[in-house]
Amino acid sequence: MREPGHYYTAYFVSLAVGFDPRIALRNAVFAQMPDEVNALDAAYQEESRLTAPGGMVTWTKYERDLIQRGLHALTGGLSKPERDTTTGALHQMKPGSMEFGFLLHRFGDTYAHSKMGNETVLYDTGMGHALDLNNPDLIHVRRDLYEKFVAALYETLLPLARAAGGAPRMSAEQIRPLAKEIASVTVILRRPTPGAPYAYDEVVLNDPSEKAQVRRMRDLCQQKMNIQMDPYAPETEDCRSWMRFKKGNSQFMRQLDGAEISWPDVVAAVHTVARLVGQEPKRDLNYPLRPQ
Repeated sequence: MREPGHYYTAYFVSLAVGFDPRIALRNAVFAQMPDEVNALDAAYQEESRLTAPGGMVTWTKYERDLIQRGLHALTGGLSKPERDTTTGALHQMKPGSMEFGFLLHRFGDTYAHSKMGNETVLYDTGMGHALDLNNPDLIHVRRDLYEKFVAALYETLLPLARAAGGAPRMSAEQIRPLAKEIASVTVILRRPTPGAPYAYDEVVLNDPSEKAQVRRMRDLCQQKMNIQMDPYAPETEDCRSWMRFKKGNSQFMRQLDGAEISWPDVVAAVHTVARLVGQEPKRDLNYPLRPQ
């Protein structure tokens, strides 16, 4: 998934189930982070492995497998067991923590990274869905799958919000038609069909569609829950180095106890998540995850 799925949907559903707005925002920021920081990004890790000099291949393969399998659910396995495992892991982590957000990202990817045409199976480690021209990360490409994801996310987060003292702001029945509506928001270009007078082709414009989906979720949050989403807009930023990300988003780079988040904290969170979902690669040497 991209920002409409990972950030905005996590934010919207976190608010709907009753999380404090500050925790809902943290859930969303950390759910988006694996697509914002080079070292945590699935595509960047595979590109790094492919371009690594000979002596670095083992190291970069370890990093790629840790990130792709741990954070992005690119395991080549069955979708449902990965979803169940990730759900169980979410119930072991504290909402608002970096680990919890990373698991939310993975949970979303157990849907988005299921194969086009056979959604019972996930894309494999390595190239992932790079060769699939009909981008499965776009929520309007597979609307039914997005609706299933939102329903499952609501069901997963609701008891956690209640345990934290929250009360749902919206019910599952209220969320369901909104998920259908959001996934249906598209911007369509109509153009004349070559050689066929008075006929038109319709083409969905992906970037404008995603912008429209984001606007709709922001509007729905205000209209349905009387809460204004934070102005942070990750869709306006590129994936970049850890130092640039941290500098540009310093307002979020704090642990729940207020301590500043450092790169070793990020690495520890990645390993915790990978271990909880059974995807921490075996290693002969103590390779660190580099803050690329």
